[in-house]
Amino acid sequence: MDEALAKLKEALNSSELNSYLMGENGYKFHDRLVETPTDITRIFINGFNEYVAQREENIKTLKSAFNDAVIAMLKSPVGTWWTVFILYNYLFAFNKNTLSFEIDIQSIIPNLNKSLMIFKEELKKNKEWVGWRFQNGLWDNIVTMAEKINTVLDDDNSKIFTGE
Repeated sequence: MDEALAKLKEALNSSELNSYLMGENGYKFHDRLVETPTDITRIFINGFNEYVAQREENIKTLKSAFNDAVIAMLKSPVGTWWTVFILYNYLFAFNKNTLSFEIDIQSIIPNLNKSLMIFKEELKKNKEWVGWRFQNGLWDNIVTMAEKINTVLDDDNSKIFTGE
């Protein structure tokens, strides 16, 4: 069994999917060339895809746990940035039909927008991960990703609002 799948099962059994997604508490997948908390490709392909391929009912389990994990992640500035990063990668980094699961982006947006406004100033000062590449830290990275994400969202009321 792949390490990402084994760790996903462990995280789901321990109600720690947010830690799995953030690469915390022993769930980190290292990639020296990636400036992110963990390797999202391994999470999506080797974790999520393999998990839902095992049994049809795993899709519901994963979807529910994923939404709960995102709510937990949105309680921190880095978790808020990482949520946008995950959504961006979900929409644009993989070929169509590469992923075997769906993220309900519309259900995440309202809470994401609240967290973005709460953590905006803190994110502007945060230079960790890819933040060092931007004048306004992780915030500028969020704005860039949000603009692209918003191009594929149909409902104007359900877009990522950065105030930019």
